[in-house]
Amino acid sequence: MNKKRHHLLTLLFLVTILSPSLLRAGDKKAVTAVGQSAFVIRDDGSLWAFGDNKNGRLGDGSTTFRGTPVKIMDNVVQVSAGLYHTLALCGDGSLWGWGDNDRCQLGDGSRTSRLVPVRIMDGVRRIYTPGAYYSAAVRTDGSLWMWGNHNPSEYTDEFKSITPVKVMGDVRSVIGDKGIFYAVDGSGNKWGWGELDGYGADIADMRQISNTLHSRLTLDNNGTLWSRSVDSRGKCATERVRVMDNVREISAGTYHTLIIRNDGSLWAMGENQFGQLGDGSKTNRIRPVMVASGVRSASAGSTFSMWITSSGELMVVGAFKFAD
Repeated sequence: MNKKRHHLLTLLFLVTILSPSLLRAGDKKAVTAVGQSAFVIRDDGSLWAFGDNKNGRLGDGSTTFRGTPVKIMDNVVQVSAGLYHTLALCGDGSLWGWGDNDRCQLGDGSRTSRLVPVRIMDGVRRIYTPGAYYSAAVRTDGSLWMWGNHNPSEYTDEFKSITPVKVMGDVRSVIGDKGIFYAVDGSGNKWGWGELDGYGADIADMRQISNTLHSRLTLDNNGTLWSRSVDSRGKCATERVRVMDNVREISAGTYHTLIIRNDGSLWAMGENQFGQLGDGSKTNRIRPVMVASGVRSASAGSTFSMWITSSGELMVVGAFKFAD
């Protein structure tokens, strides 16, 4: 019987883990981190991935952990990842998926996991993986489509499908993260699915939501970030706390949060056991601390963080845990 050996690569300070050829100025466009996996879109539209590769979620044709980035595909404009599956949107509007598919979260008409990208549908404008085992897309005609498997107490039967199912039309935007999903229609109405506790009171003024296991975070239309604490039973507090103003976007990992302000400065708060906040310490932070300036894009994984600087360098800090 093979024993799994657990490995931990800990990066206590800001380090670049890509090879020099991938660190050229102006080279990176966007980053997405989820769990122990990371995805990078370069300015030329190529998608690269590294980290945990359970169920083939990186899309490189294997299930091997990748300590350095491997190229997955070209012409990518957006990537979104669930618990162990990944979606990519290409410039021609085609949607591709790979990774775990035991709950039909890829939407390819099967329950077969895929080690390389498979084409799902065309005519897509934006993609989303707001839950661990389901996916969604807004097509160019404004219609919202969903597929995969959900908790039956939270979702209606029409959203349980092995292929994409049309849910509604006239969708202008979508807000979602970790099991929480809102669609905004042409009249400004918001329609919600999932574990909505903690967001209902803020629904009229939400620009972005993100959540850790300890908090529900809301970024309002004025750029103010708010937080509601979550107790050990998953119950959300009724009172919200103002965190900071002049915020452009947020990204939450399992226990920590990254915040990009309008001036491009990057701030972090939450647990810091593995140095994932990037402030050079392992001290947990209740309030945000500034960790970098001139940041273009940022994303928080479970125990690591990564961001792209204004010069195009990819910075990674924290830890990757994996088993072989």
